[in-house]
Amino acid sequence: MELPPGCRWLCELHSRHFEQMAALEESYYSPEFITPAAESQRWYETCPYTTVVAAAGEEIAGFVNLFPVKQAVFDALLAGRFNDRDMTSDAVVDLSRHGGETLEMFLSCIVVARPFRGSGLVQALLRKAIHPYLPYLPCCNRIITDNITADGERFSRRYGFRRLGTSAHSDHLYIQPFADFVERVLSDP
Repeated sequence: MELPPGCRWLCELHSRHFEQMAALEESYYSPEFITPAAESQRWYETCPYTTVVAAAGEEIAGFVNLFPVKQAVFDALLAGRFNDRDMTSDAVVDLSRHGGETLEMFLSCIVVARPFRGSGLVQALLRKAIHPYLPYLPCCNRIITDNITADGERFSRRYGFRRLGTSAHSDHLYIQPFADFVERVLSDP
């Protein structure tokens, strides 16, 4: 998972990183759609595989939030009634307690700072983000994403998602089998 020049993986995240990620999100999304930094940190502390971050110097260059969610959250996403702002650590399936049940995946966020767009950072982030789920691939059913921006919709189409509809708060919902998403990510140059 090669990063663009000047970037490095952040392997240990602290509150300042979550605050930077929220600020980076705010340059693309309204705060009404962003999970509060403290809550994002809580789910990361419980399930560190849910957040992948690259930095350039002391600044966040990009990050991904990808995780298995409990069925009630996935159902709310499918119905267009879920807002990322409401995402809590209680909604994430803890893989250390996984008993072989079906996993439904949520690509909640992928954000890359403007200077790193087109640099290959998206592909590196996605490859690293799917890695913890590869041992669970037979259990992973579908992946859903809710897109607020036109860039998000282009991303979803590029990675093989099918448009599902529009949420109650005007997000554009996209879905596909998780195995297809993994294959697309791994085959993307």
